[in-house]
Amino acid sequence: MSISDFSTEVESSFAAFSGLSRVDSDICSSAGPITSLPSLICALDAVFRAVDVEAVVAGGGGEGRSQDGFEETTRPRLAEILRRLNLDDEEIAILPYTHWSDRVPYTRNLIHTDGKHYSLLLLCWNAKTASKIHDHPVQGCFVLPIRGSIVETLYTRNGESSSSCGSCGVGSGSDNSSSSSSSSSSSESNGDIGNTLVETKAIRRSKGDLSFMSNASGLLHKISNDQEQGAISLHLYTPPFSRCQVWPNGVSSKESITADMVFYSAHGKHPLDDKEFDLEFYI
Repeated sequence: MSISDFSTEVESSFAAFSGLSRVDSDICSSAGPITSLPSLICALDAVFRAVDVEAVVAGGGGEGRSQDGFEETTRPRLAEILRRLNLDDEEIAILPYTHWSDRVPYTRNLIHTDGKHYSLLLLCWNAKTASKIHDHPVQGCFVLPIRGSIVETLYTRNGESSSSCGSCGVGSGSDNSSSSSSSSSSSESNGDIGNTLVETKAIRRSKGDLSFMSNASGLLHKISNDQEQGAISLHLYTPPFSRCQVWPNGVSSKESITADMVFYSAHGKHPLDDKEFDLEFYI
């Protein structure tokens, strides 16, 4: 299921969570732990409502956000909310978004999207599996392990250096890096830029260790689960996107390919048949 195939699901899901926020609005304003996904979604919606209001006040009409504005205000707000998330293992196991398959390395399960500001996904990683190296054509991608641990490996493209805003300054896992990256500006997603990928850092991220990634950092990454048991991570993309660049052969890739953002399930419904996935394009 691609991001263009579930508009009805999006509308019904958004209406349901909007109704929840009206009935129980205190979960949006509380500064305490967030112990459920409806509470998390309510808090995220509140952030983006504030962003829209601030844009109107500033004369932006509520449409569009600069990267500088995102880095200064929205990113810290989102990071603070995600750090407050505290789901216990029993609840995670019975979530309607927790799907596993031995036919794909991991499943990408859409929890919620408002179709404009963000999409929220749950990824279930089989043991000893990894994503492909890929980019993030969005203002921000937050990754939060909620069960087990994962390894985030960072890369730069040939001749490019990364800015310091990439994966640092969000989680506490930077001390686990195997090497460090230099600081500079970045470029947009482009499969023709650079023929060589260079690994710059590998970071183990355990439960609650929040990380951040965007193309503005000049970095690419892949996520892997090198453990003997499955792992689960929560991913927040802002704004939603439908395609990204993937390097299918890792650091030996001569160029990238464009991959659709395929979901294994959406809103807890409609798991796809594994045979529908083309693993070459599955990030």
